[in-house]
Parts: sequence; C-alpha cells; structure tokens
Amino acid sequence: SPVATGVLAVADSWACTNPSLGRGASIGLIHAVALRDLLRIASIDVPMELAQRWHEVTDATVEPYYRATLEFDRHRLGEIDAGIEGKTYDPGDPQYEISQAWAAAAGKDPELFRGLLRTLAVLENPETVLAQPGLLEKIVELGSGWRDEPTLAPTRAELLAIVAG
Repeated sequence: SPVATGVLAVADSWACTNPSLGRGASIGLIHAVALRDLLRIASIDVPMELAQRWHEVTDATVEPYYRATLEFDRHRLGEIDAGIEGKTYDPGDPQYEISQAWAAAAGKDPELFRGLLRTLAVLENPETVLAQPGLLEKIVELGSGWRDEPTLAPTRAELLAIVAG
C-alpha cells in the first residue's frame, strides 16, 4: 500500500528499468495517461484514497510491463553468464521457454510476428496476446525447437576472435 500522500510518482520516478529494451518512454506515457484518467474521476481532497487508487491503477497498467522487463533482464544476464562459462542457459522457467519459442516462431508465422511486436512495442501485455485462441499452441508447434535453430550472431569464440583481430 502507499507510504506517502501528496505525491503520485509517475514513470521513472515510480520505477525505472534497464534501457536496453527501449520501453521506458512507452511505459512512462502509459503511466501518465493513467494518471490523467484517474485525476478526472478521483478527488484530490482525500489524499490517502487518491494514493491508494493510484497504487491500484499503477499495479494494473504499468506494473506488468515493469516486472516483464526485469524478468527479461534476469534471463539475459543468465544467458550472458552461461555463454561466458561455455554452458547452456536453462533456468527451468516455463515463461522463458515460451518467450524463446515465440521469438523463434515469429519468423515463421505472420500472426505470431504481429503478436510479438505488439508486446515488444508495449501495446499489449503478453498474457493478453497469448490468450488469443490457438496462439500458444502455434508457438509451441513452430518454436519448440528454438534451442536447435541456428543463431544469427557469432559465437562467443568467434566474437572474441573478431575483437582480437
């Protein structure tokens, strides 16, 4: 629950993430619009109620994007560490497996590609897109072999050789 009244933190003043995904401005704009909408219906004369409602609105609108970005970062760092150690990254996380399968399958199906772009562009939450009938099944069918597909980047050894050369 809120710890202060009289302050409604928005965008990066509420929470900020690694800029590598380029979603900060989009999330911030979603948050600003949510505040505008709340202030149209909520009273500023009852600060605790306003703070509580803002907390609830924030949880519903931008918290999922914030958490998803943190999860992406956690897994990406795990992939990097595993690559440095010459290991395969396997966190045992079903959401990670689905996200990787979706990325692989998106290049094989325009519907999956459009859905992935909607999530990456912060237009819809992945859960909303994945709830479309048959979409998850198509991701599993087309992307479950993602670990065996060729990568479009040099291996760590190749990259180190390029840098050394």
